[in-house]
Amino acid sequence: NTPNSYGLIAKTLHWGMAFALWGMFLFGRSIAEMKPALDNIHLYGRHKSLGMLLLAFILFRLLWRLISPPPKIITDNTPKVQILAAHGVHISLYVLMLLTPLFGLLASSATGFDMQFFGLFAIPRILALASINPDSAAAKLGSSSRKASWPLSVSISIWLTSAPAAIKARVMARLSSGG
Repeated sequence: NTPNSYGLIAKTLHWGMAFALWGMFLFGRSIAEMKPALDNIHLYGRHKSLGMLLLAFILFRLLWRLISPPPKIITDNTPKVQILAAHGVHISLYVLMLLTPLFGLLASSATGFDMQFFGLFAIPRILALASINPDSAAAKLGSSSRKASWPLSVSISIWLTSAPAAIKARVMARLSSGG
């Protein structure tokens, strides 16, 4: 990153995550409406693997943000309340990007089975649930993952449709190749 623009890695992470999260949201919605059966059970495993891959990218994105800080926000003629709101929304997006796959990981862990990562290796359970009903815990945590995905999707949609045009233009210029 430079003082005036995001670098190639930050731009790639931003746009890659934007498309991947939207795709994962749509994929999750479609399998949530399916009745598990032998012909579609593989989709649940793929969704879990993709969720873990997205979690890794989110963590890398946060690390990259620490290593290569973003350009300073342009504050000319922007009301302070809009700047504060933008920071608040940005923080909430990162929190939701982390919570959504973490709840999914906990839900998978609550089933009592290790999760397979694209069939390559097992991701060990991180939650010991010996004293509670695993089916109930998995259902509640899976529901939490679905619930966290909605505000993430809604927050992005609200920003895209309601942020002032001048702010969107500046952000998009910095995130595009010409910024």
